[in-house]
Amino acid sequence: MSGAAVATIIAGYLLFGVAIGSFLNVVIYRVPLGLSVISPPSRCSSCGYQLRPLDNVPILSYILLRGRCRSCDVRFGVTYFLIELLNLLIWSALLLRLGLTFLTLVEAIFASVLLASSVIDIKTRTIPRKVIYAGVAVVLSLVSIDAIASGSFHVLGRSLLFGALSFFVFLITFVISKGSIGFGDVRLSFLIGLALGVYGSRPVIDFFYISFASAAIYGISLIIRSKGGRKTKIPFGPFMAIGAFFGLMFLDTLHILG
Repeated sequence: MSGAAVATIIAGYLLFGVAIGSFLNVVIYRVPLGLSVISPPSRCSSCGYQLRPLDNVPILSYILLRGRCRSCDVRFGVTYFLIELLNLLIWSALLLRLGLTFLTLVEAIFASVLLASSVIDIKTRTIPRKVIYAGVAVVLSLVSIDAIASGSFHVLGRSLLFGALSFFVFLITFVISKGSIGFGDVRLSFLIGLALGVYGSRPVIDFFYISFASAAIYGISLIIRSKGGRKTKIPFGPFMAIGAFFGLMFLDTLHILG
């Protein structure tokens, strides 16, 4: 493949990542409210001004408009900009770590689902099943396409196996802990196992360790600062996302638990 072709593919990948980041803001705002993510078009929540295409260019429009509505000049939350930027950084990091492959695109889309799920979990203490089911459908479909195209059906089987294993581990945790984690976390664990299982057992093991350890450290810090107790519930989705991301970024280099 020529250098120009590689550069074109990389540019397309990053532009798609930017577009996905913009769409995540729609998902994060509308899904918890039970609204459609397709219609109506994006508009200012203050004056109702319908954003034009030039007002809706991810990252760039926020900078050019200084985070304000073109019509009423009300300030938009910086969260919109940060989510778009963070999603682009995540996609870039995965490209550098995993290389220019079809599975990198799969993992990048998966990471975007984790980002949306985490933000929603922080805001609402729930992870909408629609977001998880959509993520499962997309990841499973793309992994299946890759398996068919490359003949690597063992990768698809491994993905399903670790998806089921991850679901089982979190289901047991849900039962034993008497609901200290939500069932949305259990659903999300299947998606994470499905995506990480493509690369074998190591990233899944690292995911288990990092997600539970980071959540425990955060919970202990709340107790120490007298901002929580042993029964204080915390959104577990973000810690699952952190564990999954580190599992992907380090793959066989982290080697937690041997």
